[in-house]
Amino acid sequence: MTYRNFGAGVGGDTPVPLSHVREGDFVILPNTWDGGGPIVVVCHGAGATHATYAPSSMRPALNLLAEWGCCVVIPDLGGTNTWGTDTAVHATTGRIREAIDYAVRDWDADGERVGLIGHSMGFMNAIGFHWRAPSVVAATVGVLPVCAADALHDRTPAGLGLLIDTAYGSLANWEADKGNRDPSAVGPAALIAAFKDNVRLYYSTNDTTVLQSDITTFCTATGVAARPIGAIGHSDLATASVDKYEQGRWLASKLGLIS
Repeated sequence: MTYRNFGAGVGGDTPVPLSHVREGDFVILPNTWDGGGPIVVVCHGAGATHATYAPSSMRPALNLLAEWGCCVVIPDLGGTNTWGTDTAVHATTGRIREAIDYAVRDWDADGERVGLIGHSMGFMNAIGFHWRAPSVVAATVGVLPVCAADALHDRTPAGLGLLIDTAYGSLANWEADKGNRDPSAVGPAALIAAFKDNVRLYYSTNDTTVLQSDITTFCTATGVAARPIGAIGHSDLATASVDKYEQGRWLASKLGLIS
């Protein structure tokens, strides 16, 4: 594969194309890349940036997808604490939309074949964009996915709940808007159910952040399929430990790379 680090973080190539001005991104391409392949946008977890994925241990599935012909883009997507805000998920002005346009414009990738991968908090961004722009996204993968955001918020009011409140400006703002942001809320769940076969979750059986009850709530509401990946806890490194062929083959099939 060919790797490009742009912007703040690890190394950096010049000149510096960016998916968003003053933010960084990390792009993984096949060595033989000459354009035309599908796009995979990776939505990082809370506290992470594009630079989190610089170590090879963080991206076995992403490397595999690049080997198979994808343009994999890992952008900062508005910062470390977004939780499905419009900064990331707005259908026309959000950072995910910008990342797709960037892959098409700067890397000559195929904007008609787009996959999303959401890690932890990043699933709220990936699926939030997917239900706002269902004609743009072919499939979304969630790994250790925050899929019942309000339940997580209320379990950890002084921890992750406070981060969510900060992302939305206040607790009151989250309470007012959660019905439009929580993937398990009635409105979003109904929209996701319309493309349920194009979403897949991978969850840890001993995760104390995203509980199995969160997975059950979301899957019951949407009909989305979830796969257990063992007792691996909840961490950045854990998101990379899902079998690369398991998630890679599924997403590649949705992107038309394999049958």
